[in-house]
Amino acid sequence: MKRFISVLLIFVLAVGGVSVSALAADENGYDRGYSEGMKGKGKKIAMGLDISEHQGGSFDFEAVKAAGFDYVILRCGYSSSPKSGARMDYHFERNYTAAREAGLDIGVYLYSYAGTVAEARDDLANFLKYIKGKKFEYPVYLDFENNEARQEMGSDPAVAKQICLTILDGLADAGYLAGLYTYAAWADHSYNGWFADEVDEIGKKYDFWMANYSKNDGTLNIDNATRYSKKYGMHQYTSARKINGYAGNLDANICFKDYPAIVRAYGFNGYAAEGAENVTFKTGGPIKDLEIVVDTSTAGWYSISGSLGMRRVRMGPDKSYEMLDPVGDGEAFYVLGTYNGWGKIDANGIDGWVNMENAVPAEAPVTTSHDTTAEATAAAETTVSTQGGCGAVGASALAACAVALIALKRKKED
Repeated sequence: MKRFISVLLIFVLAVGGVSVSALAADENGYDRGYSEGMKGKGKKIAMGLDISEHQGGSFDFEAVKAAGFDYVILRCGYSSSPKSGARMDYHFERNYTAAREAGLDIGVYLYSYAGTVAEARDDLANFLKYIKGKKFEYPVYLDFENNEARQEMGSDPAVAKQICLTILDGLADAGYLAGLYTYAAWADHSYNGWFADEVDEIGKKYDFWMANYSKNDGTLNIDNATRYSKKYGMHQYTSARKINGYAGNLDANICFKDYPAIVRAYGFNGYAAEGAENVTFKTGGPIKDLEIVVDTSTAGWYSISGSLGMRRVRMGPDKSYEMLDPVGDGEAFYVLGTYNGWGKIDANGIDGWVNMENAVPAEAPVTTSHDTTAEATAAAETTVSTQGGCGAVGASALAACAVALIALKRKKED
């Protein structure tokens, strides 16, 4: 059934003003148009912790969720010295599984001692090996902060930039949303960071995670958060956060970008594998020409009681998009798939998105057998001609209706 709906999704969206864009094997999210770089959105989006083997082999990720955190950034590897190359974090595999089971979004980082481009290539190879086959909703970060490495490169900003780009470019080419982590004395102009100019150049393409603790008493410094909210995508504000269920101190972060939405929209971090369900929509709203990963496992008939709910039909999956005509109160509508809490719908000629917050499953208004024969297509074409869309036909007849829509579109073009 899911395969049927996926194919159907391509048919219907192609006709309804949403162009389908298959994912080429050699494309990554940057090729598909992601170009935000290191800048944040100016407001808090989510709160998270970063975790490594230092927290032990039985760290309680359920406690992280219970404490109100949305995500974790896990260390996957570590260079023990400039010459030895990276090894895997002892608890990375376990932490990844446990964080996933706890329902947390996940990012990842590798701590690199690389002081030369050759050492950076070695760390990149290990980095890619450790994260292969896993999905991440947050960026894949190079942690670049070691003073031994800085001494090896002679505190040369140009070399530092080359080392960072060797790893970040390699991550991007492999399909990951890449980011750089370091601290203010290295990278921030306000602290006379020794390669801050180079970080600005790197940040034109890549995301950034800035560490600056201020008092480091476990609380968020509002001044730092305000200053960094537009400059960087994420800010590590303390290494002294406490949560119930863990006796030690933890690194805590505030995020200024909706990374899970970005990752899914552009097909980063393993999500590009869902190529048949990636579509490009062009609505003229604030989000343009994105590759939206539509979850077709949620396809089906729904209804929302109350006119307020039904008036949430918009041109795109966000409240900032232009509103379309509402469908009737309590009327069943077909959801082709969902993205970030919004359903892609085709209801009585309305081709748009509806907020699924109050949606409940509903029965199809018409029940027919799955039949894409010429007779069924002709019947569907009659429905399309008279009612302007596929919303009036049953779910099992939707494929025929989509074919009819395409046929009618071609007739008009001819």
